[in-house]
Amino acid sequence: MPENRDILTNPIHIRIDQETEALVEAIAKLRNEKKADVMRRFIREGARAEILSETSSRDQLLYLIRKAVAETNKPFEERLAKIAAKGTINSGIAMYTNLEVLGQLGRSDIRDVHANARKKAVANLKSSDDLTDGKVDKDDINE
Repeated sequence: MPENRDILTNPIHIRIDQETEALVEAIAKLRNEKKADVMRRFIREGARAEILSETSSRDQLLYLIRKAVAETNKPFEERLAKIAAKGTINSGIAMYTNLEVLGQLGRSDIRDVHANARKKAVANLKSSDDLTDGKVDKDDINE
């Protein structure tokens, strides 16, 4: 609350009813304040409360929407995470099984085979025209 009258430069003239004036006078006497100071405090606190209630209403609505979306998406996210984990594990198993078989067949260039396969896999993932109907072409197998 401003104590220095020099910073109170914006006078506003309002009319209030007798009941409101009596309430303000009673509060001023109880707190040993001037009526003007009481009214300034009430206006400031009321304005802050109004701003906060508007802001918090929007924030509360946003929070509820985000929470509802998160709750709705949670089962899908969990399912996708499980599928991704299984895919990752299966890819690792397949890679190391293939390398092990190549090693047992006597191939000595296993690291080169792995590096070339990795390059082809990355290139395939970067390609935008690899979205097929699930069918595998003979060219894909022989590359």
